[in-house]
Amino acid sequence: MAIWEQWQEWQPCSRTCGAGTRIRKGICQSGINCTKGEPILDIQLCNGNSCGTSGELS
Repeated sequence: MAIWEQWQEWQPCSRTCGAGTRIRKGICQSGINCTKGEPILDIQLCNGNSCGTSGELS
């Protein structure tokens, strides 16, 4: 099992409405599935709100 540390803050969501993603970066510290110092991206869904016809939240 890998141990990931040094997580950065989450970046802003890629969209203001409708499904988007946000990303943060981490670094492998040790483990079977990673090499020490190897970077990783953690991706999360965000802003599941529907967009109105003018692009605003509805």
